[in-house]
Amino acid sequence: MPKIKDTLTPREMFCLDAFAVNQNADLAYLLSRKNEPKASETNLHRLAMRWLRQPPVKAYLTERRAAIYTRLEKTEDMNQDDVKSLVERYKDKDFIIAELIKAASDLDGKEKADVLNRIADLQQMKKEELKKEDERVHFYLPLSVCKDCPNKNKLVEKRGG
Repeated sequence: MPKIKDTLTPREMFCLDAFAVNQNADLAYLLSRKNEPKASETNLHRLAMRWLRQPPVKAYLTERRAAIYTRLEKTEDMNQDDVKSLVERYKDKDFIIAELIKAASDLDGKEKADVLNRIADLQQMKKEELKKEDERVHFYLPLSVCKDCPNKNKLVEKRGG
């Protein structure tokens, strides 16, 4: 029995990967064909659905979804507070650096070099961010005094006028 990848073209596999993420069957089918189909929109949808029900396509999609979604937790399945806390943690450059260090321990070669470059970039960005904070100048505007204010006399005396 031929392998799944042997029965699908590279173009079809690419389009099926896109379908696994965005769920647009019509577009995936349309882009997977060498020649543009001449079918009407409703027939195009039927052809796309028929294509997605083929055993090699179903098997490939199942395999790819398992590979994609076991690595990434779907945010729709998470509690909103968990999502917010996760977003806040990823805004912190120290947290990102720590996660990259964890990921780098499992990698070799070029991938590890890329991760180390990202860590260096983040550390440089952190240094630049600290410099910008130190260089920031704060200006304070004087308070306005209104006619009916009970503390008007105190404010005018403090201003020297």
